[in-house]
Amino acid sequence: MFEHWISATRRFSERFGLETAAMISAHQLVVDHMGPEWVAANCSRDSSRKMRAISEVHPLALALKGAAEECVLDVLRLASYLCAFRLDPKIDEALASLREPDKYDPTMFELAAGWGFRRAGADVSLFPLTPNGSADLALSVDGRAYTVETSGFPSDALRDNAMSFTSAMNDALIKAETRAGLSHPVVLEIEVDDVDGRDRSPAYSAIKDAVRAFVEPENARSEQRFSFGRIVLRSQALGEHGPTGDWTCAMRTNMGHLTLLRDLSDDPDPLVRLSKKLKREASQLSGCTDGVIVLDIEALGVDLINDRERLHAAAMDFGRSHRSTTGVAFVVMSYHQNGHRGLSGHYFALAPTALSETWFQHVLAHNEGDGLFQELSVLSVAE
Repeated sequence: MFEHWISATRRFSERFGLETAAMISAHQLVVDHMGPEWVAANCSRDSSRKMRAISEVHPLALALKGAAEECVLDVLRLASYLCAFRLDPKIDEALASLREPDKYDPTMFELAAGWGFRRAGADVSLFPLTPNGSADLALSVDGRAYTVETSGFPSDALRDNAMSFTSAMNDALIKAETRAGLSHPVVLEIEVDDVDGRDRSPAYSAIKDAVRAFVEPENARSEQRFSFGRIVLRSQALGEHGPTGDWTCAMRTNMGHLTLLRDLSDDPDPLVRLSKKLKREASQLSGCTDGVIVLDIEALGVDLINDRERLHAAAMDFGRSHRSTTGVAFVVMSYHQNGHRGLSGHYFALAPTALSETWFQHVLAHNEGDGLFQELSVLSVAE
């Protein structure tokens, strides 16, 4: 099952400064932590045949089975994070998120940020409690506590939240129409406030209710509302072969049904998207003291990434109405010549008590990624 990844260790051993046995042990560590049920569901040949779209494939399953450099690196990175945070009491919560395809990339970014803070000298723990639930990281720097929320904008269209959400709703339509016995192609229109981090169960229930109502003889259209949006189920118009209008995503089933998603939070202006994301993450930090938001902004484009002045203005505008968050970082996971990835970007302190800009620069200076694989030294490698 994993023979391609295993064979690739010989090619990359010298480049990454690791013995092949250590790399194979790291791979096994990831497999063991993900668990046999997850491996069977995501990595076996049977699981591959059951998946209908690339967006449904778990990114870690691709990495565990692939022989490309990025596949090998992804597994080694995850193994290193698992070693680094092995004693954290909330590591099982991280693993639960890593098993979900739409939560894998955000959790990897969270672990990368946490490891970067730790490498710079902070005490770091996962998923601290907050007045509104939990945040991603808790930091202690020189005796002062900070609460961190991490997030970002997916840069891979096949793995972003909208595509993942559309695929899940498409599957729900297939299951519901099979039970109800729909005999002709339909269009499922979904309009949501946003899809980022949402519990999908209300949307699933709305689709089931819409299909049940639609199959009644007198209904040519069925509409249902749920907590963060609404859906419309209707018959396809004569000659309707694809989406028209400003839909965020579209997907067609092999039965001819068409699923359309309109994400109302989507905006072509990157600063508008940035502002909305900051406000959403700040809600998790409401009531905290000295919250820090770390956003991966790679997908917003190189022009914004390199425009510190515009980012500073966005941070200051946000800070005027959000007191619990006193620091904002806009970063990217940049590649280095040795294949490692490390944080780079901009940080803005919004209050005198904030995590200092000098200390965050210290984080960036110590986050070249070179030391990450040293975490694998705790593994027992069989000679």
